[in-house]
Amino acid sequence: IIGLLYFIKGDFNKALEYYEKSHELNKKVNADNPNHPDIADSLNKNGLVYNITGNCNKALEYYEKSYEILEKVYADNPNYADIAESLKNIGSAYFNKSDYNKALEYLEKSYEILIIVYANNPNHADIANLLKIIGSVYNDKGDYNKALKYYEKSYEIRKVIYSENPNHLDIAISLNNIGYVYYNK
Repeated sequence: IIGLLYFIKGDFNKALEYYEKSHELNKKVNADNPNHPDIADSLNKNGLVYNITGNCNKALEYYEKSYEILEKVYADNPNYADIAESLKNIGSAYFNKSDYNKALEYLEKSYEILIIVYANNPNHADIANLLKIIGSVYNDKGDYNKALKYYEKSYEIRKVIYSENPNHLDIAISLNNIGYVYYNK
């Protein structure tokens, strides 16, 4: 929790310090099970810090280790939100590296899983967020028609999610993204 507080405050060096301590502790506590989900989670948190600070290669290293563990944990049924989150994070790191095709490969896999995970709730915030990220990849690639398609899907979901609060920041972000695509077209 201390690492998260520093992360929220934007003190990424301190966040990383505590996330690394947490990871080492998780490895000790789960020494008999190196594929424990808590170890994957701590690797993922380290990756988040590296990704947000621009060290995408280091982020990928942590994200991929986390993903490898989760693949083993959920080997019998890989359609879990944790797997989708892991794939999304890997895709985001590739996006930040401007490797758009690799980013889309992971983001689309994540989307396929989320559709299954949230089959009973297709208007879930995780889906809206992922669609926004995919739209951003297409936008940066210059494929504005596809960017618009994904941004609009994200917006439609967010309108349902925030129907009681149509002035929610996520709706404003969606509208801004759509407007930006029209500006670039």
